[in-house]
Amino acid sequence: EEVPLNFANLLNHLKELSMNEGSFSLPYEDFVELASSNFSIDDNSALTAKDLFVFWGRLFELSNGDLVLNPQQLADVLACVFTKEPTKLGKLGDIAKGILQHVESIAEVIWGRSTKRYPKHLWSFDSALPSLPPFIELLQRAELGYALYGPNGVPLGATLIPALLPEKPIGYPVQLSVDPKGLVDFFENQQVTKDASFQYYKHPELVISFITPRLQQVFVAQLIVRLQHSSFIDGVWKHGAALKGDDDRGTKSMCIFYVESNKMTVLSCGSSDQSTGARAIFFNELLQLIVERHPSLRAERMEYGNSIFKTAEKFEKGIGASLSLMSLSILFVKSPSFASSMVADSICSEFDNSLNVTSHMNSTTFGSLESASLRVLANCTADMLKKSTKIDEELSNDDFVDLSYKLLKSIPDIIHLQRLPLFTRGGVHTLWVLYNSTDSNTTSVYAIAPGAK
Repeated sequence: EEVPLNFANLLNHLKELSMNEGSFSLPYEDFVELASSNFSIDDNSALTAKDLFVFWGRLFELSNGDLVLNPQQLADVLACVFTKEPTKLGKLGDIAKGILQHVESIAEVIWGRSTKRYPKHLWSFDSALPSLPPFIELLQRAELGYALYGPNGVPLGATLIPALLPEKPIGYPVQLSVDPKGLVDFFENQQVTKDASFQYYKHPELVISFITPRLQQVFVAQLIVRLQHSSFIDGVWKHGAALKGDDDRGTKSMCIFYVESNKMTVLSCGSSDQSTGARAIFFNELLQLIVERHPSLRAERMEYGNSIFKTAEKFEKGIGASLSLMSLSILFVKSPSFASSMVADSICSEFDNSLNVTSHMNSTTFGSLESASLRVLANCTADMLKKSTKIDEELSNDDFVDLSYKLLKSIPDIIHLQRLPLFTRGGVHTLWVLYNSTDSNTTSVYAIAPGAK
């Protein structure tokens, strides 16, 4: 069974709508109506067609269900936020500080006055209430923006755009480089200006060198978002942030972190050597982020004061009784070489074993197929393999399209299909299949690569 001809005709018609009529998107209801009236496709088949077109990258589904007819235009949608035009910047509130406020007039300046003429309901806050407009959701989905929330979890009505954060802290002297002394002096002066009685005790400087050659900007951005409740006003920049840790007992503390290449420098001070509240907040958020989102990130060495540590054991013995500092020891691994290859090796070995579908079919996973869904998955893959007559022959893209169609038609509980181009080799497509198993009431994920070896 191959992809129906009317699916192909519908797809060609959608392409014409985009190219000839300049249509940007189509509500899903209109898509279903078009499929039915012009191409005799029923509602269930229209849903299958939509899923296939999105899976193939020919359409893009926005958060409100609208379908973007030419997904390449999404780059222009996102680019509208990163304007350099002085006339626009003056009307975008705190955008120069990396904050996109959820205000109707700002959204209108960004997208409403664009020559592309995007539909208003895709960017308007008024039209989207109580949800966020699809274009804002798109920014956050692409991790180009992060929703900001208050300490109690209530949305602050703003999105942080890390790429628009300033290179240095706002107000930082242009002639000064961003280094430990300059940062401490700058933020200390800010504190003294607000509170003339502020006295501080400087704690030893901590420098964490990670095994990765360079810390990703997305990691720094995610850390900044987590710390925004405790950050100074205007105390956030592209590569770091300054935090305050005042408490009800009058104890004051401050912590500054900044990133250069693969190094993270942590500076802190307080009203006494025990006033480390701000530093403890930072360490807590740093470790939680690594555990939840970046578990492969490991430290090669740590410098604390005048001491250098390369193992967890020596670090724990050398830093004293500070629990917040001691918790950082989990960032060490047995050896730097082990940590740098740990994740890559496990991924490569896993996919080396699964890329050969013939051997994968004979494994215990496919050998004892108790799930009807898995039987269909295996049979569809086997049918595709039969088309390969030579030892090193790979499936054509058309066969791959046929396979994705068969899976969607044959397994009704599939909830997601995703191509995995990172692991394609010589044209072999790897396909993630995520489905709810009706046999065991569980959600399962399988990776298959229809191809011969």
